Amino acid sequence: MANIKPVIGICTRKMDKEFFPSVGAPRSYVEAVIRAGGIPILMPFELAGEDQARLLDSLDGVIFTGGGDLAVEFYGGTMSDLVTDIDNDRDRFEMDLAKLVLESDLPVLGICRGLQLLNVAMGGSLIEDIPSEVANALAHPYVEGDAFDKLVHSIEIKEDSLLGEVCGVRELQVNSLHHQGIRKVADGLDAVAWAPDGVVEGAVMQDRAFGVLVQWHPECLPEEAHAKALFAAFVQAAQKRVE
Repeated sequence: MANIKPVIGICTRKMDKEFFPSVGAPRSYVEAVIRAGGIPILMPFELAGEDQARLLDSLDGVIFTGGGDLAVEFYGGTMSDLVTDIDNDRDRFEMDLAKLVLESDLPVLGICRGLQLLNVAMGGSLIEDIPSEVANALAHPYVEGDAFDKLVHSIEIKEDSLLGEVCGVRELQVNSLHHQGIRKVADGLDAVAWAPDGVVEGAVMQDRAFGVLVQWHPECLPEEAHAKALFAAFVQAAQKRVE
């Protein structure tokens, strides 16, 4: 009998064109899932209610992807000119989706915004703007003109954690494309990786076979061993649902 590959849902965003509004996701997520042995499916954020639940029933794992800032009302934050690129439609979809996912046993991979959104969905809060709020902050935000795979700072990973086991190392050099981060870690999450300035760079969902959240962008690092290992472990966890 042929091996049945797991189906992985990928959160999407608006990719508006002047004459052709679209919904999509960066190709790097799709390619990372395929390389790891999964079948990627893009999840349109227009779905709601029973349609969301029906979609989840057909999936073996979910990736909460990167993107713009989460609206501050979801975590009691302070709105300012530094909070940008909010998409209310996407926020509502992903917060509703997160609640359904948290009630399931689906393997979860959260990346950048995905880490932040799941932390908020579980009751945590966010730093609205790292450069202006964190003393001696590193250069976490994306610098225009830099390659997305540019390694800009180190992180330290807790050794006896799922993320540490998957990556196989205590320290990594990572790319960094964010200006927000975790302020209060949600109950049910364990912070397991940090940048030298104290910003949380990785977390693991408690009481779940696979629930790994990272602040950097491994999908943009296809040649890095830890990025390959992270997607491989996620897809392998999803594979167990179809065996």
